[in-house]
Amino acid sequence: MRSVLVTIAVSLALMAGVVAAEEGLPVLTDQNVQKFIEILPEYRAITEKYGEDIKPEETIPTASKLWTEINALLTKHGMTVEEFPLLAQKISMGFAALQMEDAQIEGMGSVFANLPMFKSVTPEEKALLAKYRDQLQTVFEGE
Repeated sequence: MRSVLVTIAVSLALMAGVVAAEEGLPVLTDQNVQKFIEILPEYRAITEKYGEDIKPEETIPTASKLWTEINALLTKHGMTVEEFPLLAQKISMGFAALQMEDAQIEGMGSVFANLPMFKSVTPEEKALLAKYRDQLQTVFEGE
């Protein structure tokens, strides 16, 4: 149950920063799921590094450094700052849906099943995410 809640929390946090139409989300492939698994821990480490104890007068320089490091990380992996949040949204929502189905949480499936984010993940994409279940679980929990 804890892992489902963690996954949902990460999904909602990622989704909060991304307002995208359903058709703007990428199709999940082995390649982009593997990239996500590789990128997320580094991405998280960068955001956490710049999120601690920032003085008001350091906000703009810190944001600039954050942007530069995130951009460099994503560029290194062949992605852009526009692409990664969309990929993260699709993977996290698909993984949350998969986890809820697996856990058979009473009533929860119907609450989320009609949200566009969950409908955008195909059965084939959920099967792909199931293939990477353990790796995704690890990166979502931040281990």
